[in-house]
Amino acid sequence: MKASGLDRPRLEPRWDEPGETFERWRAGQTGFPFVSAAMRELAATRVVVVPAQNEGNWQWVAGTGIDAQPWFRILNPERQRERFDPDLAYCRAWEGEGYPEPMLDLEIEAAEAKERFRAATL
Repeated sequence: MKASGLDRPRLEPRWDEPGETFERWRAGQTGFPFVSAAMRELAATRVVVVPAQNEGNWQWVAGTGIDAQPWFRILNPERQRERFDPDLAYCRAWEGEGYPEPMLDLEIEAAEAKERFRAATL
C-alpha cells in the first residue's frame, strides 16, 4: 500500500544557505514589486494584507496544508502582480525608495527549484 497524505514521507530538497538573496528578500529589495511590497508591509505592520483571489486558499498555495499544492507548481510573482494588483496600487503604497532590478532570473530559478524537488522525490 502506497503512503499518502500525512503518512507520505516528507520531501527534503537541497536548500541554499541564507545569504544576500535572503537578506534582500527580508528587506523588501527583491526587484519584484509585489514580493517586495509584501515584505515591506510585513516589516512595518507585522501583517500582510496582499490582494488575493481566494484568501481561504493560502495553505494550499503555501504548500503547508494537509492537501498541499504539488511541488511542481511554482508561482511567478510578476504574473501574480498583474492578476491581483494590475494598477500597482498595492505596490506603490509600499514603494519607499523604489524597487531595484530583480535579484534573480525567474525562469532559471523555477527550473532549479523543480529539479531540486524532483530529485527529492526519487
